[in-house]
Amino acid sequence: MPSNLPPLALPPDILTAAADWLQKRQTDALFDEVAFTQWLAEDPRHEDAWLRVQSMWASFDDYQTAPELLALRTRVLQRAYQRKQRRWSKGELGRRSLLFGGGAAAAAVIGAGLFLYGSHHQTFSTGIGEMRTLVLSDRSLITLDANSRLIVSYSHDLRRLELIQGRAHFDVAHDPSRPFQVEARHQTVTALGTDFTVELRPRALTVALFKGKVSVGEASGKLHQLTPLQELRLHSDLPEGFAIRPLNATQDLAWREGRLIFNNERLADAAERMSNYTQTRISVDRDVADMRISGMFMVGQTNAFIDALQAYYPLQADISPNRVTIRSSL
Repeated sequence: MPSNLPPLALPPDILTAAADWLQKRQTDALFDEVAFTQWLAEDPRHEDAWLRVQSMWASFDDYQTAPELLALRTRVLQRAYQRKQRRWSKGELGRRSLLFGGGAAAAAVIGAGLFLYGSHHQTFSTGIGEMRTLVLSDRSLITLDANSRLIVSYSHDLRRLELIQGRAHFDVAHDPSRPFQVEARHQTVTALGTDFTVELRPRALTVALFKGKVSVGEASGKLHQLTPLQELRLHSDLPEGFAIRPLNATQDLAWREGRLIFNNERLADAAERMSNYTQTRISVDRDVADMRISGMFMVGQTNAFIDALQAYYPLQADISPNRVTIRSSL
């Protein structure tokens, strides 16, 4: 174990509580920011513990075998699982959601890793089936979806990020002196103290706003202003090239909990999303690509997705090693 890991100087219960808050902040779409702020203010040691836990997870790769970090992660996972059990017993979660919930917590706290860094340029990416959580130096939080790539460039007067591929959720720390900008396909999303998602697809760019305000647009083009629970979709096939519609927060945040919810989605787009979580690539014949489907699937469950398509739609699957092709059965 590296010798420069500072010794634990705080009670284990306070450190565990801080780690529990960190885990909930990364995995709970309904995270209670007010309760968290109250907890920080209750005791000066709470903020110390919060900073300490962030630093420990930021150094995950270097200190993953440290006994104190292993013990802390174990306690947090146990509490996360117990919390899921209580919610299930109250009827808030289905059995499949509960079982995945424990794994989601493990992925967010153990498998993904968190990063704390200063003012410089870094690139982060995820592979097929991998999600990753980043904690930036200003305490902004980013969740990278599977098969995604993001470049972060922080300076003293600008927080600039560029989404190259995939999807990312941003929980932005408020700092009026340093604008937070996410660039994606020649569009710039500008935010201050905001909670939003940006997704790049081959055919579209989508910005979903959960809290705060953002503006989206090119330097010389139309500027779109979004308010909470609105979604902007930019697509050349749309009548005006864009559409702003009400946001379904449950559906749009489901991917962070390991679920994909399709509501009247193009078959080709749904297949593309499913392919981000499995080594089995799903392709769709052109003649059925625009068919609309609905349903909820756990990420990575390719077989369930294929079985449902064949059971409820006039479709059939041609299966070969590492590839499935969906075509009409008529």
